Amino acid sequence: MPPTRRERIEREKRWESAGKTPKQIRLEPEFQRLLERESEERKARIIQQESLNSQIESLVDKLKQAEVSIKVVKKEKAEKKNVQKGPPVFEVTTEVGPEAARSSLAFFDSQAGKRILQRLKALGISPKGGRATSTSKGHHRYLRRRRSF
Repeated sequence: MPPTRRERIEREKRWESAGKTPKQIRLEPEFQRLLERESEERKARIIQQESLNSQIESLVDKLKQAEVSIKVVKKEKAEKKNVQKGPPVFEVTTEVGPEAARSSLAFFDSQAGKRILQRLKALGISPKGGRATSTSKGHHRYLRRRRSF
C-alpha cells in the first residue's frame, strides 16, 4: 500500500475512534492534504509503471529477435470509481532449456546470485518460480528446484 494512503487510513481510524463522523473527517484540512498527496503519488507511480512497461516491451522485442521462445500476457487494470486507471501489468514467461536451467540455478546458488536475490527482495521485487508447462523430455528434472522469494 502506498505510504500516503496508509497514513490517510490510519488517521481516519484515529478520527473515527475520537468520535468524528465520516463527513467531519472529510472536512478535516489534513484529510484533504493527504488526498492530494495520495493523488500525486498515484500519478508518479503510473508514470513509473509506463516507463517500466516501455522497457519491458523493448526487452521482449530483443528476446524475440534472439529467437527466444517467449510468452507475454498484458493484464489490464480494472476501472475503479473516481480513480485514474493504471497502466497494464506485463507477465513475461519463457521456456528454459536444461543447460540454461542448470546455469541459472548455479548462478543463484553463488555469492553474487545471492546478493542479487537479497537486493531484489529489498526492492520489493518477488519473482515467482515454478515448473515449466512444457512436457518435453529432460526439462522438468532441471526445474524441480523451486525458487521463492
